[in-house]
Amino acid sequence: MNIILAVIYYNYRENLKIEVQNMVAVKRDNLSRAFDLLKVRDGDSFVITYSRFGALLDKIPPARSEVTKKILWYVLDQNGDNKVDLPDFMYLADLLNVRIVETEETENCFEKFMPRVYNCVVSQWIRTMTAHIFFRYLFDLLILVNAIVIGLDVYEAEWFFLTVFSIEIMLKIYAFGFVQFMKQAWNVFDFIIIGSAVVGTLYEVAVGASNNSRTLTLDILLVLRVLRLVKLIRNFKKFRGIINTITNLGPSILTFGGVLFAVYYVYAVIGMELYRDKITFYGGFNGTHSVETQLYCGNDKLKHSAFYATGYCKNNFNNIFSSFVVLFELMVVNQWHILTEGFVHVTSKAARLYFLLFHLSCVVIVLNIFTAFVLEAFLLEYTIDKTKLESAVETKIGEMGLKLGKHHERSAPRRKVAMAIASPSFPKCTSTPTTTCWKTAWTNRTLRGTRMFPTCQTV
Repeated sequence: MNIILAVIYYNYRENLKIEVQNMVAVKRDNLSRAFDLLKVRDGDSFVITYSRFGALLDKIPPARSEVTKKILWYVLDQNGDNKVDLPDFMYLADLLNVRIVETEETENCFEKFMPRVYNCVVSQWIRTMTAHIFFRYLFDLLILVNAIVIGLDVYEAEWFFLTVFSIEIMLKIYAFGFVQFMKQAWNVFDFIIIGSAVVGTLYEVAVGASNNSRTLTLDILLVLRVLRLVKLIRNFKKFRGIINTITNLGPSILTFGGVLFAVYYVYAVIGMELYRDKITFYGGFNGTHSVETQLYCGNDKLKHSAFYATGYCKNNFNNIFSSFVVLFELMVVNQWHILTEGFVHVTSKAARLYFLLFHLSCVVIVLNIFTAFVLEAFLLEYTIDKTKLESAVETKIGEMGLKLGKHHERSAPRRKVAMAIASPSFPKCTSTPTTTCWKTAWTNRTLRGTRMFPTCQTV
């Protein structure tokens, strides 16, 4: 099987290379035709001017500001002569994968209504502490300790952890503002889980439930609180790569599921035609039926078979649902030899051919193709590096006075420029800017100059 997987993976990569080459050829042809439509004569050559480039961007969604257009233009205009020739224009399709978003940051409600308190020395110390990396490490450690305590069923410690995690959420909301706080998916997750746990615990106290009579709702909330352990994965690059790969595989898994369903359906229909009513389940087992014709799955040929002895009468092709169950068991290689022998007993040895063909089609080919796809996704996740275009964009933004860096949700200036380098096939976001194909960098600008903040928001 490993040799077969290796062969399938090799051919998958070769076909993938051909597909990518064809896509690149189509992209270049389309860009060349677009250049011919937009070009103007400049001496002995043809170029595109900024006015035409801006008009082109106006036609391509989403809408872009003048600052965004200039950033894209300066990246293409590598010579700095305020015009773009055909070789430079060929980078446009890749450049449009760059998102440059200018937003007006909403004012923190605490700063708006209590400016003196919010900007006092103590408040600044609290906000600085909350934004510090060790603040996150401390509560990650507490999440791990809380999971151990839940496993040991130490009910007395529940109030302590609920209080600590509630304080964590309140500090973050105070330091970053509620709107900025809720922009992070992990924060929303924590807010819902801890909030629900607090409400559930208060309800338990209100109704006077004892330690041994917790309601089902509270038990579910305890399980959900353990899910906060998943939050720790983001701190480890290898684990983060696994989660990113699984996330990126989502649409492809749906496609694969469609292919697998088609294979199932074809073999289910064939199986129903060949083996319908050969085996029937009547609700009893091992001679408990009062009607003799209902014994042995309704077929005397199974009297001394392992198929009947192990109670596999439900595994039949009498309807589409039962057929899918049998095929799934065959796919996961669950007692496949007993299932096969059962249908051989009620028909002939030729029945083995049907099960052999399904194994080859589904297990050997389809599943190995999917395995090859997953392997390729993992390899791309761990090996892809920053592109030259990404470096060029960062350089040009730096030349415009907008420095790149990471963004912690601390008390930042009001206006910011956010840049994300996007890869349409395998997007990802990590905290190491030199190894990302999907990265978000935040730059804050003020009238007095530029301030730098860290990349890939972490709260």
